[in-house]
Amino acid sequence: MANACAHPRPTHGTGTTAVFVQAVDSTMRAIAGRTPIAGNPSAAGDTLAGPPPPLLTTAEIVRLRGRADAQALRLRYHDARLHAVDELGGKHARAAYEAIEQARVEALGQRWMPGVDANITAMIDQHCRDRKFDRATRREQVPLAEALRVLARERLCGSPPPPAAQAMVELWRPFFDTRVAPRLDALRAHLREERAFAAGLRELIGALDLDGPGSETREQRKLAHREAATGEEDAPQQPQAGGAAMSDAQPALRQGAPGRCEGERAAAAELAAAPERADADAGDPVRDRPPPRGQGASYRAYTTAFDQTVDAEALCDAS
Repeated sequence: MANACAHPRPTHGTGTTAVFVQAVDSTMRAIAGRTPIAGNPSAAGDTLAGPPPPLLTTAEIVRLRGRADAQALRLRYHDARLHAVDELGGKHARAAYEAIEQARVEALGQRWMPGVDANITAMIDQHCRDRKFDRATRREQVPLAEALRVLARERLCGSPPPPAAQAMVELWRPFFDTRVAPRLDALRAHLREERAFAAGLRELIGALDLDGPGSETREQRKLAHREAATGEEDAPQQPQAGGAAMSDAQPALRQGAPGRCEGERAAAAELAAAPERADADAGDPVRDRPPPRGQGASYRAYTTAFDQTVDAEALCDAS
């Protein structure tokens, strides 16, 4: 099948194509047990309505067969009234729900129609090649719903992932095994009890917290964040330890040393008045200020009134 998909063989002739499409459509009606109606809300995937293409390749045949079988099983085993998918809110949550529900109906069909399971597996393999999922190296390259369908089929149907789906499955398997598999194993007992399965599946998707207001966990988290933010705004601001110590110490410093403050103010006033006194006492030799450095200043005595002159002979020892 993989070689056929890699090298598609065209089927020529509008007559041959029309016969093939009619055969697929008849098989789909037989499996579904009723005539599919275009626009049926319970239908999944593409319909076979419209004129058939003039040329069918092997890959297109695989797609048509697989989609027709998947849609037939959904028409047979899915009741849209029991699921209330619109209540899930976000598109990612709805896509994940639909993927697992599709795996449920396929699990019911493959038990008595193994050929249908083979057609759907081949279609999924071709779909992964078309979307380049077989080359994915990061989760961001594969929507979660795409991986969920394959992993849920593996869990519910026992169908291993096709070769082209292996890369995306391994990227998402850790998330699936931790967040989805335990709840899905519990739902396996309700495959035929659609109402119970739908209720459990809604809880599972809500617990994943994928997106939108329909996610209960996300809403609870948002509410908790809002309450925490409100509490922070209402709480009194706590000063830092260092700032509090300094704030407490400053009044004590101001109140505990009044003499020191008075002395500092007196010293400042003394310095401010010093130039005026210097100018007023300019004639007093004691208060004369020395000339500034670097301007040729030399030493000179202030006064010689108290000097004593001694001859050299008097300083010598007479003996």
